[in-house]
Amino acid sequence: MLAELAPLVGMQLQRVVQPDVNTVCLRLMRGWLLLGVQMGSSRMHLMAERPRELPAQAPAFCMLLRKVLLNSRLARVERMEGDRVVRLGTTAGELVAELTPRRANLLLLDAHGILLGNLLPLRKDLGAGELYTAPRQPPGRPAPVPEPRWTS
Repeated sequence: MLAELAPLVGMQLQRVVQPDVNTVCLRLMRGWLLLGVQMGSSRMHLMAERPRELPAQAPAFCMLLRKVLLNSRLARVERMEGDRVVRLGTTAGELVAELTPRRANLLLLDAHGILLGNLLPLRKDLGAGELYTAPRQPPGRPAPVPEPRWTS
């Protein structure tokens, strides 16, 4: 998936929508990026068309994403050490997709890594206004192989 996102680095974030409680979609110049954090079936993929059904009023997390990230440019996409955690760095902040099987979430960080908001309830070891740390890796799992990092 990260290889598919590499060509999007440098693109402007044009729109943010939240079609349902567990899904956020980001409109970049070349299409839509869907981030879904439903327990047991987290996903991140590109879509050719915009989401069809949208709520009449945007939820609070969607409004926060719009306030902070709208019109910024995607500066980097990287996989963090740990289980399925992707950081989407922009020129205005960072969206972290914790696509872990048990506690998936989307988190918005400022330029210094401080948590500004979250889609779903937070882990016990992380609080609003605190410096972000990746979820702990379960004991006995081998360390992940580092993924390539793309920047503009």
